[in-house]
Amino acid sequence: MRHDKRPWPGDPKAAWAAAAGAPPLERPPVPDPTSSLERFTARVVIENERRFYGGMGILIGAMGAGTIVLFSDFRDRVGELGAAEAFFLGNVWYKNALAFAAAALILGGLVKVVRAPRAHAARVRRLYALARETGTLGVAYVSDLKLPQGENSGTVPVAMVADARTGAAQAGRLLRAVDLWAAGLDADPKARSALHMRLTSHLTVRTEAVFGAEAAGGYLTADRHSAAGPGWRLIMPGRSEVRDPSGIWEVLRVEQDPPAA
Repeated sequence: MRHDKRPWPGDPKAAWAAAAGAPPLERPPVPDPTSSLERFTARVVIENERRFYGGMGILIGAMGAGTIVLFSDFRDRVGELGAAEAFFLGNVWYKNALAFAAAALILGGLVKVVRAPRAHAARVRRLYALARETGTLGVAYVSDLKLPQGENSGTVPVAMVADARTGAAQAGRLLRAVDLWAAGLDADPKARSALHMRLTSHLTVRTEAVFGAEAAGGYLTADRHSAAGPGWRLIMPGRSEVRDPSGIWEVLRVEQDPPAA
């Protein structure tokens, strides 16, 4: 992956210098999500995407089928042709296309739902192997930096994820630097627009790539869950990307270990 080596907009290095002396950050107890596959499965939040998208396919297909049954010539022709022919062979081409599309969506969705448990279990195993090889555990703090999610979808906050090995003072300075940088960007619409073109909601960036070598120990990543308070994350670059300054990496939420009895 090629990386943009231009300076970041809004003078983040000035923000880093101004952040000196920021108060240290407190962090929750460090969890242990990767010592075994069982702990990984229990503590790391991994959405079952195949089941979700399969269910959406069934829902959309059912809506299309309902439209055909209720708002086409289906009811007039079903007695003459039978249900199948009346459904699939209407008197206009777009109705026929909708009928076949609805059937394909329902069938494809059912296949996804049926296969979802096995596919999800395989995905969890792949992510666990990646976490053991490249994963970095860090705590996400919400920052004042925000990214647009779309024309009418509002914004998503950017979290500063401090590596678990980063000291509290360095983590505090990192978060303060991000907030100062965000304030400067808010005062400069051109710089803010340039940032939105570069730091997309799918990209994770190492803090030293933005603020300079002294600012090592953190990551910037869009994270809507960070607004609820500090929480642990697993950041997992691809195996060939462990030294890259940024990338479209897996960032997974980690649930806190329950208190000891």
